Amino acid sequence: MKSAGRAMKESGDVSRAEESLELLNQQMTELQDKLQDDLNLLQDKFDLSVEQLETVKIRSKKTNISIKLFSFLWIPLADEGINSIPEVKII
Repeated sequence: MKSAGRAMKESGDVSRAEESLELLNQQMTELQDKLQDDLNLLQDKFDLSVEQLETVKIRSKKTNISIKLFSFLWIPLADEGINSIPEVKII
């Protein structure tokens, strides 16, 4: 009789586990739908193709300019011209 009682208990455990699985799957589907709705709302809210951009000119002031690095390059040329050096491009 003990094995029959155990089998009944295990059968009940399986059916409860299946019900729990079905409920969890349903909750997961609802959460995924809600997440997709929220994502669609955010995408519509922050759609950059609809955003109107305005160009604003900002003039610099001498007080707003600071030099972080200053470099100087000197290429000593004897009789050759600067155009004879292939690495140097004059812009």
